[in-house]
Amino acid sequence: MQTDELGKFVRELMPKLSADERAVALEVYKGLAASGTIAVAALSERTGLDPSRVEAILASQTGVFRDARGDVVGFWGLTAQPVSKHVLRINGQSRYAWCAWDCLFISALLGVSVEVSSVCPQTDDPIELIVSPRSVEQVRPASTVLSMLLPDLHDCREDIVSSFCHFVHFFRDDRAARKWAATHPGTHVITLDQGLELGRMKNEWQFGAGL
Repeated sequence: MQTDELGKFVRELMPKLSADERAVALEVYKGLAASGTIAVAALSERTGLDPSRVEAILASQTGVFRDARGDVVGFWGLTAQPVSKHVLRINGQSRYAWCAWDCLFISALLGVSVEVSSVCPQTDDPIELIVSPRSVEQVRPASTVLSMLLPDLHDCREDIVSSFCHFVHFFRDDRAARKWAATHPGTHVITLDQGLELGRMKNEWQFGAGL
């Protein structure tokens, strides 16, 4: 599968963000990374936007999860809740990605290197990476690849976690990935470099080339 084809899907799925939306999104990511949750009042203070504007932005997004108080606890690929086997170590804090691909673009949004621990769903072998804002600096095993899915856009907008994230994993090698993909229609196998490039394209589309 070509990265350009996946990039087209990402641009159709992910909203292109306005200046206000970019500011809120980046502060949400930083807040989740630091403390696992962030309130509207804190987002308002950090962005200089009125709380009602922050609330409107959060309400307009589909990939936002909030607790009973209205604080954000999950946002487009990042959460402190143990929702997956994709564990991120960010400045000493353990966080979770919704899928393997999230692990490849969140570092650039935070501006820090991230240690990733995951598990191959086909062989149960551990997978470890260090992802910097610009590259995958270390990976074990070196043969690691990931699965990718081109799902129905409507289904993704309704529930991106179950319709997309549950099909995007790291695998110890191409053979294991293709064996798993053969039993999961619509999934494809891509390299880490392709996943990283796709993440760069997503970030640039949403946040601009100056991120």
